Amino acid sequence: MAITDHRLDTGVSLGTESLTAVTDIDAEEAEILGHSVNYTIGDFEVPREWLVNRMEEMGFPDFMVLKEPTTKRAYNRVRDRLVDVDNGYDKVDVSIAGKNRRARVFTKKVDNETFQVDVDVFFDAADAEAEHGDWRTRTLGYVNYDRSTGSPLTRANIDDGSALFPLWEDYVGKVHQQFSHYQETHVGKEFQKMMGRLVKYWTEGVKIRSAGAVYFIPARHAETMEKLGQLFAEIDEKFKDSGSRLEVNTIPVISDEQRRQMVADRAEEELENRVESALETVEEEVQEADADVSEEELVSDLVGVFETQLDDIDNFTAEYNALLEAELNIRDVIQARRSDVVPEVDDVLNRASF
Repeated sequence: MAITDHRLDTGVSLGTESLTAVTDIDAEEAEILGHSVNYTIGDFEVPREWLVNRMEEMGFPDFMVLKEPTTKRAYNRVRDRLVDVDNGYDKVDVSIAGKNRRARVFTKKVDNETFQVDVDVFFDAADAEAEHGDWRTRTLGYVNYDRSTGSPLTRANIDDGSALFPLWEDYVGKVHQQFSHYQETHVGKEFQKMMGRLVKYWTEGVKIRSAGAVYFIPARHAETMEKLGQLFAEIDEKFKDSGSRLEVNTIPVISDEQRRQMVADRAEEELENRVESALETVEEEVQEADADVSEEELVSDLVGVFETQLDDIDNFTAEYNALLEAELNIRDVIQARRSDVVPEVDDVLNRASF
């Protein structure tokens, strides 16, 4: 099962929820449709052991817990974070010919499995032909991901007698140290992806502002969002020491006519986008099909592909039809697009159940 196939089982029926669950407003005064949600993530690191234990304690479902980093992912982290991520390089001093010189160490990607470690050394005007001195670049060595062992391999690009060799040895040590570290550590980018899955798939959320990450999430997921807010606050306090705060902000969306219409409009847009995406997937399969595959075989296979995607879209429409007492209809959206599709896709639509 793909990670995006999961849905949060809240134990709460579809529909609105009493506003007293999240605010002090009298239950007789208003109900809520759901929550407007936005979040900030930023850059940080969290020990995996702490994160897994805390998420289990708080009762998050297993599919929400971040997967253990693979060795390749740990290697990529080393490549991206070996030097100071804020500056893009490390400031160091090196001794050349008995003289201390300013230097900057940085990395450069060679390909998906290799990066090089370079150093810029500053030579002042007394040592360089330039009037104000200049920076001279040298590649210290290369770091490669070895698929057979699942670990980094290092190869020097300078002789062991070079004045820069001790610097290269320092970074070889850092490579292996960080590789071990990132096998047991999660970073902010992973939480960004998790939140993307949460608002788009796991809670059937819809984007309510075209510019900026503000989403509507149905009311029955209030408890999950509250727990996420608590988890993020703890991570921010324990592990984040710079940059913007790590947080999830939720604002109740009152169930009045204006807001119900807003959510309905956004849900209809999302339905159209999902149907469009499903049709595009089928069209791409048609274009990329092997020439020796018969049209009958191709269409038959693609009916299954399309119906699988329709099942997910069906869950989405059921959510919002129940919540809003609306009449979102997959068939209507598909019919509106039929005139634009190629004949093979039209055959798929004729055979598919929707």
